Amino acid sequence: MKAKRVSDKKALGRCSWCGKRIKDDMPVFGFGGRKRPGVDLTEYEGSAILISLATVPKEVICMVTATGSPAKAYGKDFMFMICSEACADEMKSVMEAEAALGNALFGNLEELRN
Repeated sequence: MKAKRVSDKKALGRCSWCGKRIKDDMPVFGFGGRKRPGVDLTEYEGSAILISLATVPKEVICMVTATGSPAKAYGKDFMFMICSEACADEMKSVMEAEAALGNALFGNLEELRN
């Protein structure tokens, strides 16, 4: 998978959903997700990347978890940093739609390969 890298400064200082600047004294929310089978994010581990969404015309920043990190140990391949509960709720809803679309389009792809 080819992805555009995002600087750590930008990734750690912006809401993944709305792009609002998150100041050091502001509360931060977050959640993670899993990649689709067959997607290789190894070259981006420990880095932030920009991903394009299919269900809405938007690009979002995600941090790819590194091998050995607590997030990776919990099964998360990437994490999103969010500025508010409202942004978290909206983004989770869109990400669920993204996952459903991916499952509808590619859900049986692994079975077809075998």
